[in-house]
Amino acid sequence: MRTPCMGTKRAGWPKKLASAVAATLVALVLWTLIGLPGGAANRDSQKPKVRRVLEGLDRSEPPSKEGGGEADSLRAGGGRAHRKIVFEIPRSRYLPIGRVRIPEIGLDTAFRDGVFDEILTHGPGHWPGTPVPGEEGNSVLSGHRTTYTHPFGDLDLLDRGDKVMTSLGGQDAVTYRVYKTSIVPEESYVDFVLRQPDRARARTLTMFACHPKGYRTNRIVVQARARPRGKNEKSSA
Repeated sequence: MRTPCMGTKRAGWPKKLASAVAATLVALVLWTLIGLPGGAANRDSQKPKVRRVLEGLDRSEPPSKEGGGEADSLRAGGGRAHRKIVFEIPRSRYLPIGRVRIPEIGLDTAFRDGVFDEILTHGPGHWPGTPVPGEEGNSVLSGHRTTYTHPFGDLDLLDRGDKVMTSLGGQDAVTYRVYKTSIVPEESYVDFVLRQPDRARARTLTMFACHPKGYRTNRIVVQARARPRGKNEKSSA
């Protein structure tokens, strides 16, 4: 009577062992896919901030056709409800939305909406979500220094007081004056360039590019400010 009983136990152990091994393998696979507690979100949080910000912009849905120009304008202007510039962002990201002129370094070029490589190959790009140039708040432009059209190649030559002029479509040009140049490490430049002014009516323009030329170690950041809206600000250049 004992032999069948013992034989039954021996026959059951391989099944239990196989189940345990299978469960362990499943756990290892899940661990590999989703990581520690927090899963994919935890992995995303460990990416460099600039990658997370840009990937978030890339995943954002384009404005709906029903939204019209106002929805596009609000998106580009940081979501402010009291818009004073009525401007429609082109639905094609490759179409220019305005021009930037910096006489001191001989720059006069169009800029587009976006800060991705496919945009920056054509010239400077406006960081979506920041105010459009000329609007209240801090508008951000990015550009290359050594590749493609290298529009921001000479940002380091700008001095305090130099003019930077921007225009959108048929809007009047807005004149900014350079007031500060900074060199910021790559790991912290996102917060630095996206920072908005404390003063409600302040209008600033932030332009940045890789630094030194040919390297991504740091960013050169040139900041300029315009007069508050309502005062005579037409370009005299």
